[in-house]
Amino acid sequence: ITDVREVIRTLVSREKQLMSRDKRWFHMRIIPYRTVDDKIDGVVITFSDITTAKKLETRLRKERKTTQ
Repeated sequence: ITDVREVIRTLVSREKQLMSRDKRWFHMRIIPYRTVDDKIDGVVITFSDITTAKKLETRLRKERKTTQ
């Protein structure tokens, strides 16, 4: 809710990575919703599943630690 209010107040998009309760990762993006009359009428929130990428990132970090 805080992020949504801030996007509406500032009209600046926000992005962050979140982990769900079932340990999946998502990239969340919140952007202002503009009507055809160019008025702000809420936000659009998208979630992209990035679980596979996060698992690969974790594995690569572990491999890097073992080789250093």
